Amino acid sequence: MKQTTLIISILSFFFVSNFTYAQKSKNAYEITIKIKNSTDSIIYLANYYGKNQYLKDSAKVDPKNPGTYVFRGEEPLPGGVYIIASQGKARLLEFLVDKNQKFTFETDTLDYLKNIKVKNSPENEAFFDYIKTISNHQMQLSKLNSEYKTAKEGEQKELAKSLKKEITEKQEEIENFTINYIEKNKDLFLSRVLSLSREVKVPEYPKLEDGTVDSTFGWRYYKQNYWMYVDLTDDRLLRTPVFHNKLQNYFENVIVQDNDSIKKEVDWMIEQTRPNDEMFKYSTWFLTNFYETSKIMGFDEIFVYIVEKYYMTNQCTWVAPHTLENLAKRATQLKTILIGAKVPELIMPDSNNVWQSSYQFNTKYTIMWFWDPDCGHCRTETPKLRDLYNTLGRKLDFEVFAVSTDPDVDRWKKYIRENELSFMNVGGHSANIDYYKAFDLYATPVMFIFDRDKKIVAKRLGVDDVEHFLTSYEKMLEMKKNKE
Repeated sequence: MKQTTLIISILSFFFVSNFTYAQKSKNAYEITIKIKNSTDSIIYLANYYGKNQYLKDSAKVDPKNPGTYVFRGEEPLPGGVYIIASQGKARLLEFLVDKNQKFTFETDTLDYLKNIKVKNSPENEAFFDYIKTISNHQMQLSKLNSEYKTAKEGEQKELAKSLKKEITEKQEEIENFTINYIEKNKDLFLSRVLSLSREVKVPEYPKLEDGTVDSTFGWRYYKQNYWMYVDLTDDRLLRTPVFHNKLQNYFENVIVQDNDSIKKEVDWMIEQTRPNDEMFKYSTWFLTNFYETSKIMGFDEIFVYIVEKYYMTNQCTWVAPHTLENLAKRATQLKTILIGAKVPELIMPDSNNVWQSSYQFNTKYTIMWFWDPDCGHCRTETPKLRDLYNTLGRKLDFEVFAVSTDPDVDRWKKYIRENELSFMNVGGHSANIDYYKAFDLYATPVMFIFDRDKKIVAKRLGVDDVEHFLTSYEKMLEMKKNKE
């Protein structure tokens, strides 16, 4: 039987110090698994949490009963989807943990799912019955897809058409089976797990007063009902393989991707999860991390917003003081270089040791270019910037203020001469501010673009993106001006 490798956190693995077989005290959970033909001397219990899986417990084989393992613990397991993994960390079974935490599984290495038997856990009996039924449907669907592909490649049009119809019917059958199962078993945790993947059915698009179809209705309906089947106060959902992806998809693909809209959605999500401490913690942490690490220009503003509104107002009481302090410092630092903020003025000596200011130009735009002549990527990008400046600097009305971060002044000056960098070059050991800190520099090259009012309009662009950005930005300003 094919087995999927189980990814387990290394840290979690090494912090688990006790084997449950040795425990003799009264237990809050006791999960026995009997595996016919098993040769493992130890197996593992893991659980989902967010996008990862973590080792929770381990059990040695009972020397008197080969193939028998018992997971025991004095503290109840948090509800969720759990995994039993082999000695080689291969996934054997997934099952549900809820209120009843003393039950038994019996199975066989020949086919863990097909031969599974459950004792004292109606929830898991229902779970495995559902999985078996869906697996059979999926096998049939896979067979139909294979036959359809063969018919299509063989240009058997009528057969392909017939198979396509069967595929659609089978897909609807699977979907209807799951929906009916959920409706009939609303009291089961399994139904809540299945509801996470339940798709929103968008009704027929209505018509506007002028008779045209409301083209935005589908998106609006889908967004409005995206969480319709999900209880955002049920922390058991965190320990499933689905919730994290659904949450990420919502903020990545469903909502409008502008900062004002995102802030409203952030507030909505956090307030929806607030009644449950663990869901509140997770949603706040997820959104903080998601927007701090975002590669999309300008989304660091969302990170700053979250930190200021939730962390710096003592709402995130679980965060350690030093972590809270670091978050506050990070947000404060980034706030000064957000899109729309006035760029910090940087004054440094040029290659002739004459002090120059980044504020000196009166062009529409100034490109600040932090680079290092000893940096391989910089050596590729800087000549591109030179060529862009020489060919389009006047047309797009920009100047370049290039800041060398190389402590070797002679190497910097040599590079300027050899590569004929005709724009403003500054560098050396002195500056009016700590520009590494002021501009959040942790690698080179880094670009900032600010306008005549010294307000940042773009940052961390590649040289190849500058022309498109500036022309698009000009069009946007023109459209805005016409609307006014």
